[in-house]
Amino acid sequence: MLRPRLWKCIERLPALCAPRVGWAAMLQDERELVEQYMRPTDRLAESVPCSLRCRSGCRRRVVCHGPGDHVAVCRKGSPRYPLEWEELVVHELDVRALGCSLCRALGLDPAIEPVQGVHQTWQLGFWTARAGASHPVYLMIQQDPTLMPAAMMQICLGSSAPFALLLPTASMLSPESRRFLESRRCVWVPLDKTVHWSSGGEISTDLRLSDLFDQHAQSHNVGEISCQPPPADGQVVLGRREMPDGIHWIVNGEDRGVFFKHRQSIKAKIIEILFEQLGHDWVPHSTFIHACGWSGKRYFGESSEPKLIQKHLTDIRTFLGVEVNFRKELGVRFGENVVKSRK
Repeated sequence: MLRPRLWKCIERLPALCAPRVGWAAMLQDERELVEQYMRPTDRLAESVPCSLRCRSGCRRRVVCHGPGDHVAVCRKGSPRYPLEWEELVVHELDVRALGCSLCRALGLDPAIEPVQGVHQTWQLGFWTARAGASHPVYLMIQQDPTLMPAAMMQICLGSSAPFALLLPTASMLSPESRRFLESRRCVWVPLDKTVHWSSGGEISTDLRLSDLFDQHAQSHNVGEISCQPPPADGQVVLGRREMPDGIHWIVNGEDRGVFFKHRQSIKAKIIEILFEQLGHDWVPHSTFIHACGWSGKRYFGESSEPKLIQKHLTDIRTFLGVEVNFRKELGVRFGENVVKSRK
């Protein structure tokens, strides 16, 4: 079984296309193996990689002298050479054909559609767990790791279920992106390490998504929060995790999402103070008054109006689903049953 260069090549092609001679230069002797996944377009290349391996190492400009008369011209004066018309035809990756082969290898019913608003990402289908839950399976091909967090967030906006993310290689996954996937109980599959090709170009894999999701659920990859012992009866474990899209709050291993967008907001200051002081008894009212820039009158409110702090505490209770206590003579704290995660 083979593991061709295709996976690394497509991470270097922003538009997933190249002239036939360009694919040949990248894939070398493996071009015929994966040629079934190349689809010709009606475009001709304006430049090609140099095939003479000259010192310049630059791309050659394609000059047409007439029908069937094309030459590759070096910008630095190295000898030119002729090109066949077929070599100049731009071929693009046939994602649908590749996706169908991946679906067959993984035992999925193909339902291949591009994910709207997400760069070079396609939903291949669904994997259904033994318990009946359906998990989307996506193929994502990126060339810039800094675009990964936003792309994954877009997927999450369209699907609340944990998903499987197929990637050409793991090189585009930063530590932040991996933690983000782990927090969502998602799995990722680097195709260059898990997919095999036969000499006839058939794709196969020993990987089973059922095993991957089961192993993921039982391991620390579900999120480091869940590595600690399960909470005692009535106990609530609260955790905080920095992700590409902001601070996520974890309650008993469940990601409740982002509570605030801006770290200098009043909401951010209040919940961060409460979390930092968790386990250290009551937080004095003066701490919140100084942090938020309020006067005592605004903080406590007049007798005829609600306390300003109480509105924010109500928002925190609603978001986290945990108890937050307020005592005028003592201060503010999370309920006695709330403990800080070890992670």
